[in-house]
Amino acid sequence: MIRFFINQHKALNLVFLLVIGFGILLFIYGRKDDLPNISLNLATIETSYPGAPADIVEQLVTDKIEEEIQGIDGRSSVISHSSEGRSVIYFEIQSNTTRLETDIRSDIETAISRINFPADVQQSVIEFLTFENIAINLAVGFVSKSKEVNDVETIKSLARSFRDEVRKIDGVGRVEFEDYPNLQVWAEVNPERLRFHELELNTVVSAIRARNLNISAGKVNLDGKEFFIKTTKEYASLEDIENTILRGNDTGQYVYLKDVATVRWAQEELATYKRYKEMSGVWLNVYKTSEGNTIAIVKEVKNLISEYEAAGLIPNKVEVVTTDDLSLYIGNILNILSSNATIGLLFIFLCMVIFFTFRVTFVTIISIPFAFCLGIIIMYALGQTLTSPAMFGMIIVLGMLVDDAILIAENVYAHTEKGLSPYQAAIKGTNEMVIPIFAIVSTTTLAFMAIASLPGDVGEVFNVIPITVIIMLLCSLLECLVILPGHLAHSKPQATSPHNSAPATTTVHAKKTSGRRWFIYVNARYKTFLETILKRPILVTSGFVLVLASASAIMFGTVSFVFFPGEAEYIVADIKTSKYNRLVQTEKIIDEAERRIRAVTPPEYVIDIISSVGADGTVDGDEYKLQQPYIGSIRVAMGGPANRDDEAILADIKAAISDVPGITSSIVTILKDGPPVGKPIDVYVKGSRITDTVTAAREVEAYIKSLPNLTSIDSSYDEGKEVVNINPSERLSSILNINLTSAAATISNAFADNSSTAITTLGEYSQNERNVDLVVKYTEDDKKLVQDIYNTPVRNQLGLNIPIKNFATVEFEKSGTLLSKEDGEFYISVSAYLVDEKSLDYNSSTLASMITDKIPEWEEKFPFISFEFKGQQEEEEEQSEALSFGLLIALFSIYFVLTIVFKSYIQPIVIMSIIPLGFVGVLFGLAITSTPLGLTPFLGAIALMGIIVNDSLVMVDKINRLRRVDKMSLIEATVEGARSRMRPILMTSITTVVGITPLAYGIAGHDPLLGDMAIALMWGIILSTPLLLIILPLFYVILDRLMSFIYRRFFKKEYFIVEAPDN
Repeated sequence: MIRFFINQHKALNLVFLLVIGFGILLFIYGRKDDLPNISLNLATIETSYPGAPADIVEQLVTDKIEEEIQGIDGRSSVISHSSEGRSVIYFEIQSNTTRLETDIRSDIETAISRINFPADVQQSVIEFLTFENIAINLAVGFVSKSKEVNDVETIKSLARSFRDEVRKIDGVGRVEFEDYPNLQVWAEVNPERLRFHELELNTVVSAIRARNLNISAGKVNLDGKEFFIKTTKEYASLEDIENTILRGNDTGQYVYLKDVATVRWAQEELATYKRYKEMSGVWLNVYKTSEGNTIAIVKEVKNLISEYEAAGLIPNKVEVVTTDDLSLYIGNILNILSSNATIGLLFIFLCMVIFFTFRVTFVTIISIPFAFCLGIIIMYALGQTLTSPAMFGMIIVLGMLVDDAILIAENVYAHTEKGLSPYQAAIKGTNEMVIPIFAIVSTTTLAFMAIASLPGDVGEVFNVIPITVIIMLLCSLLECLVILPGHLAHSKPQATSPHNSAPATTTVHAKKTSGRRWFIYVNARYKTFLETILKRPILVTSGFVLVLASASAIMFGTVSFVFFPGEAEYIVADIKTSKYNRLVQTEKIIDEAERRIRAVTPPEYVIDIISSVGADGTVDGDEYKLQQPYIGSIRVAMGGPANRDDEAILADIKAAISDVPGITSSIVTILKDGPPVGKPIDVYVKGSRITDTVTAAREVEAYIKSLPNLTSIDSSYDEGKEVVNINPSERLSSILNINLTSAAATISNAFADNSSTAITTLGEYSQNERNVDLVVKYTEDDKKLVQDIYNTPVRNQLGLNIPIKNFATVEFEKSGTLLSKEDGEFYISVSAYLVDEKSLDYNSSTLASMITDKIPEWEEKFPFISFEFKGQQEEEEEQSEALSFGLLIALFSIYFVLTIVFKSYIQPIVIMSIIPLGFVGVLFGLAITSTPLGLTPFLGAIALMGIIVNDSLVMVDKINRLRRVDKMSLIEATVEGARSRMRPILMTSITTVVGITPLAYGIAGHDPLLGDMAIALMWGIILSTPLLLIILPLFYVILDRLMSFIYRRFFKKEYFIVEAPDN
């Protein structure tokens, strides 16, 4: 078969060029994403109940929905959050369910349709989350300092036009408005004037609704023709509204709406909105389809902005800004990875030239671009895209791709040095390495498969790495067995026919060897060294093991533990003000805080700064975002040089806002890039009664505040503003003939922004909305609020206006801002961040253990309350268990493959005994580079297993061949086998190291998440390779002698290695 491929080298060269060309085109123009688009197995059900406090929302909305959806097939758990005017339920879907999303959505919709909600509850919005539909590709803001109605309407008109153009861009999915206030007409009723005219609010509302008519009356036939009938009396202007008759008599005396109310244009009051440099406006969030290219989409949108500016379509008062630019991150990470890959490829080439001729080096190293390009083609064919994890997988495998080619090229090169023609050497050298090459690819694949065992969202992201590596390795295997032999066989013109099997007498390659005398010298010294240490293998091995074990113990005590490393993607300041503040008051405080933050953050490290009024700083789209009028947040998107000091910037921001007038409390935290893993410390306190849960949570919070190295300690429960509870007396209501339903409607109309009617014919300002709501409410006067409540008239069944104070009392009650439940139980999250995440004494695991030790005491004190860890601790435990299991499976699988290759139970043990040396190297690398031990270094250590096994396999296979074929003694074969395999082992190790060195040290840009993994892998190879060259021969001899002793002692026969495997 190898001969056939060599003879077809011209056709294969054509295939080679086609693959390279097509692969390059896909790399340049193919779709690129930040993270793979995976389903989060999560559906959200969001329902609005305007004006309702958290406890009412929980009772009348959330509880009812939870009860109906509990029995839906495919449910894993249900988590709910009830806050002022808003219910959000997270329906977690079982990861192994076979049900389709459409079926689950249908079940949820059916369940909700059975619920009888209060009249003001709005329709629930159901959304199934994926990384793609929660990741904004670009946010475009049309902002202005002006909040005048006509200016806002101008901005809205501009934004709607721009949205329509963006929707035309190829690959664009949803384009959603944010902070888009609907135009309204407000009829603000003066309570005193209303009482003066002896009217009540329900009368006003009824009169407006009766005046604004557009009713169909069906069809009639007239003279054989069919006509539609309708009754129309609609408002055409604000004057029409003002002249609405509220009451009249036969003498021509009328009370008009303008007599009791002021009618004006207004904007809908938003629950939350963004601020940018003290400006508000309308924002467009641009998402892409599953086939969309983020970089291309963002470029097109920005070009569209430039076209609008050039055409003069942007008013002078309006500024267009862009934030949340995902293409910047994707472009940056791809530039970092591709630049580091290019530098790594250059390093690999330079290293190979040291060992091979330039021509052999060239035909060997071109296997890398071929494997890359073929791998990219296969990935796109399988529906994969170029993501950050995929690119990282390519860099990890960069040095490995050439390993197979090196082993074959080195073996062919060795045969040419012995006098064979390139053609004969290519056939013989490749055939000898077929089984070892297959074994090498298999063991490396199995090692990386351990990474594929990671569960959850983290696993879905990191699983791309082993998939990419395996695809690239298989492509490399194809190249080195099909294409490389032809390149090596025809690398020089031959005097004889390529089909002539006679030995060649050329000494070209032998002459070339003289240029590498340094290696001949090193190789000879290595042989002498082996001959010396193999005289006392047990003593030497014991010394090495003792030294390595002692060094490992020392180094382990100096390495910090950070399970999820990463660089700051955002610094977020969550701010609370007085609970009685309204949005306009909170806005002033947030603006001042933003001014101070802009003054202290270095611009070269900041991409953008965006504030939110009325919402916390939650960034991840699958996490609950609290909305309250008295809270706000400022989000600083970080970028720029990798050597920035995030902790120093964090400290500056804390100091800057510490004395802002109006801020009652603030929490400033760093949000890292990478998949969401939660907070370092996050304890859930759960119970069936909220009062008991609050009491227990406060004790947990007090204890956590006493622990060292913790900051930004917070509880998800907070007492909210007071609730004004109007409590009517049943007895007095009956005496006064008060209908309580009518009384409730009057109060709602007076103080809530409820729409009385929709107007469709107003032309002024209303070009952006087809329907304009007309809102009737009391004129806002905070100082007279209680008095207005007491004096609000309610019309009884006799037509008399009775003030509320005559039949009801007004009480003030405390309420919570947020009520959270998990599977029907209330829970309160008590969370904290680390001051120094690299602390050796008080890392997150140590602190979690201290809290765990306290739990039995809490459980005894609060018998109906449970305590459990969530966030990073839960994720850490889940990932650790999965990695441990995956590691065991990988080790067993590698042993199984080696057993097949060597037909022995013992020799795989020799090969795998070197694996711990790699882990020692990982510890050494982490210690000297001050890199913390965590998930990504551990993944690097697992990947290292395959590389170590490959080098060991090559050496043991050679020793076995020498003993079987050349009949050498144990020591002679061990020395010669190790000496002859020194070059390929060094070359494969060095090429892998130099291939990932640029990424490990950020030569062309640094990514901490991927860099830590590269450091672990690189240093593991650096230390394990020389140790392998020394210790593996010792292990081989020791184990062989041990087995010989056992066979002679117990089986009365000689032990010898198995028969040679078939090639």
